[in-house]
Amino acid sequence: MKFGKRLAAEACRGGRGWSHFYFDYKALKKAIKDDIEGRDAKGASFQEILVNELRKVSQFYSDKAAQLERALPEGQALWRSAEELNMLRIEVQELIKFVALNYLAVVKAIKKRNRHLKEEFGDAFSTELHALDLLGHEVFFTSPRLAALATQAEIMSSKITAASPGTATGTAAVSGPQAGACKELMEEYQCPICLETLHNPVVLTCAHRFCWGCLVAHCTASKDNRLPMIKPVEGKGGRSQPAPPTYRVLEQIASSEEIQSFYSCPVCRKPQVLDIESLVVDSNLSSFIEGLDAISHISISREAVPWGIIPPQPKEHKGKLTVLLDLDGTLVSSFTPRRAPRLPPYVKTHVVGVGSKLNPQGVFVVERPGLKEFLEQLSSFAEVIVFTAGLEDYARPIVDAIDPTGEHGRLFTSRIYREGTLKTEFYQCVKDMARVNRSLARTVLVDDTPLAFLHQPDNGIPVLGFRGDPDDRLLLEAVLPLLQVLDQDPDVRQVLHRRFDMSTWFKRHGFPVDTVVSTSLETAARERENAAKLGLECGVIPTPEQLASMAPGGGGDVKKQKQQVSTTVAPMDIASQETAAQAGSTVPPSAVPTVDWLLLCNFDQTLVDFDAGERVVEQLAPELLPMLVGLDPTTNSLPITNTLLAELQRRGVSRDALIATLQQLGSTEVPAAGLDLLRTARQRHQAMVRILADANGVFVSHILAGAKAGGVADEVVANPASFERVGGDESANESSGTLTLLGGQQGCSNMDTSAGTASTPRSRGVGQKLVVKPLIGGPHDASSSTCLRCHNGLCKGQEVKKIRQQGKFRSIVFCGATGLDVCAALALGPGDFIMARRGSPLASHVESVASKGMTGISAPVVLWSSYEELHDLVLKLMGAAH
Repeated sequence: MKFGKRLAAEACRGGRGWSHFYFDYKALKKAIKDDIEGRDAKGASFQEILVNELRKVSQFYSDKAAQLERALPEGQALWRSAEELNMLRIEVQELIKFVALNYLAVVKAIKKRNRHLKEEFGDAFSTELHALDLLGHEVFFTSPRLAALATQAEIMSSKITAASPGTATGTAAVSGPQAGACKELMEEYQCPICLETLHNPVVLTCAHRFCWGCLVAHCTASKDNRLPMIKPVEGKGGRSQPAPPTYRVLEQIASSEEIQSFYSCPVCRKPQVLDIESLVVDSNLSSFIEGLDAISHISISREAVPWGIIPPQPKEHKGKLTVLLDLDGTLVSSFTPRRAPRLPPYVKTHVVGVGSKLNPQGVFVVERPGLKEFLEQLSSFAEVIVFTAGLEDYARPIVDAIDPTGEHGRLFTSRIYREGTLKTEFYQCVKDMARVNRSLARTVLVDDTPLAFLHQPDNGIPVLGFRGDPDDRLLLEAVLPLLQVLDQDPDVRQVLHRRFDMSTWFKRHGFPVDTVVSTSLETAARERENAAKLGLECGVIPTPEQLASMAPGGGGDVKKQKQQVSTTVAPMDIASQETAAQAGSTVPPSAVPTVDWLLLCNFDQTLVDFDAGERVVEQLAPELLPMLVGLDPTTNSLPITNTLLAELQRRGVSRDALIATLQQLGSTEVPAAGLDLLRTARQRHQAMVRILADANGVFVSHILAGAKAGGVADEVVANPASFERVGGDESANESSGTLTLLGGQQGCSNMDTSAGTASTPRSRGVGQKLVVKPLIGGPHDASSSTCLRCHNGLCKGQEVKKIRQQGKFRSIVFCGATGLDVCAALALGPGDFIMARRGSPLASHVESVASKGMTGISAPVVLWSSYEELHDLVLKLMGAAH
């Protein structure tokens, strides 16, 4: 059935009498034929009917929404029955469907009109219509009234459902069953993005609901990339004024087509006209969810709930050995699909997580040989729990592929993801077994990263990392026999201490292991005591109010404690920040410009088409890559970067191996067009070239060297990095300091600094690790000031201001893509140019500023997609200005 017939059938469905108010798709199709027969290339007949139909739909929507708004408060006052309220909800849902179908009809009609007129009239056809440009002014498409009505009706219906007869609806007296019903009801109020209970809920015009933070993050990443590069300046009386000189230069390069940008709903994909920086939280829905949450937890406070990050040991496993298994590098090795290794057919592999948020293309997973047999035998005598530092969105599909029987499956009784790890000064993802709610005498952790069990060194089994070797036999020939021995011992710690002596190994490498262990036990005991007093569920972190109530003297100043406890930067006043940035960028130059152009390029995702840090880890230790996945871009990434670099060194990756990997990336993966742009700009236009990098200086210099482009830039501004010797290399072969690996090997562990032999490529310089230091506040810093946007040791806005204060360049052309490039864009002046990569965080920010008419970014913007396009745009820009 064609769309027009489906639309007509849906309009007559239900007998509501709304069919005459639907968009007349058939009349629009006839108008297209009339315009073609009348040889009207502008399609006047179609446009006239289109305007009338849009007016008709909007008027009906407004009348119906007003009618429902009048009915709903009356129902709330009289507390209508659930049946009556349900009828009202159905009518609201029908109106939502009415909006969606009419939106689709408009889009399809306009697409049909554009296609037919273009085919018929060719070059004479010049009045192409854009559906969103028209819909953006129609109340039925943009109004949030209907979504608010749907939410209000649903809240009222939920209240009637949750309030059973004869019970109070407040929180003073709530029965266990009612609390359980509220808890089940809360599952209906989950964010489709994070899959958690809605926090600061925002309701879109399609009635789908999201957490404010989740929606902002989604919109920033996925908004329509089209941005009007030049907007006409209106003068008095609405007459357009000539564009500024810099805009006229751009007019020689690209058209000034005005296209309105929209967000798409993550669920139904309906475009939304939103201002993400002023999204309004639905206060009624937020209060209702908080009330449900309070009621659902009342029954918990009346029971003694065991403490721990997972529930207590099930009865069927009482007394059994608890085996915690790391995932990446221990049970499996994972790769991006395009970098999947070639393996023999007998090796078990999976492609999982296709379409996920973190890995849209999926993950190629290689099982360690013998994994299934190992787990089958292990689960017959032990409680087996997977404990991974990977985020749940990444790790869950992998664990599901190994054990398809579910969350509490046949092979894995529980799963602990990154949220269950601890971030410490020594390691980002410590797996503290004192918080697992099991006896430490009967608990072991099998992991290829010994730092994971730093808090319990005598409960860890260090193993060789798995990199996809099809001949690996470690699980069945070494790990399983040891676990069978441990199962017969009442205290595994004594056996593991004699076997591996990890405490001595940690001390040998400079870790204060005695202090760490005692502090961990004290902290766990304190958390267990507080959880018992507060009646918290397993894994629930106390709120600031709960912590305040546990403090001496009672509640105290909770607001003040919140400020002390919270480490999250509150949403800042972006407008004021951008104004300040612009003000800072207008400092009068101290010298007369002597060079026309400075070509200033970001490195990651701009000059190269990858993130250098992620690619290095992917090449040298792919099992560590999950630690980089999901990092908040607003947090300081230097600690995790240095942690991973130290871990690479401990795993035997030498200085030479790291440099060889960087140069290999340069020789194979640096786009030639990007490098040619830098060379041509210098030769043809005498421009100076500087690289302003998120990556550290060592990464940038060696990648460029590998691309044979060491002298392509006049200067590289980046966080400084250098190789530092790891203490104690001279005695690294002493038995007390050498890590003995499970399987009978010594000195080649993932954590061993003396790995390899003189003939292996990893041996030379293995006692040196790369350390990255912040440019701001570091030895290379000329000023200690920083900004609220930049947390990675380098503020690009500050660097641009320094350049402009020197007054050496007439114009700066800045090429960027990442969120950290926003500061640089804010610091540029009206005589400069911003080349933003389409779809990047920088382009999304610039679009948002342009759509609101803000004045924070004063430099004109050009969007680019390919390196060839960037090459042509920049060179034409420099040529046109001469």
